[in-house]
Amino acid sequence: MMRIGIFTEPVHYHIWSGTGRVVHELVTRLARIDSENEYVLFNTCGVTDASAFGISQPNFRTVAIPGGRKFRWAAWSALGFPPVE
Repeated sequence: MMRIGIFTEPVHYHIWSGTGRVVHELVTRLARIDSENEYVLFNTCGVTDASAFGISQPNFRTVAIPGGRKFRWAAWSALGFPPVE
């Protein structure tokens, strides 16, 4: 079993072109076919559930990166996406 992290920020702000569409499709399709691996859906907007994807599987969970939104994104990006768990 693998633990796979996906940054889902574009989906939560409804940015449906390019990256937002790809992230949404990737997550929802993985949920349909994979019940073995663990998926951690990261965001900086405070969302703590996978409702944006319509997912209720126990192998998918959402983690909100703490701090102010602009600070969280800048720090996480600048520091090379350090572990948050």
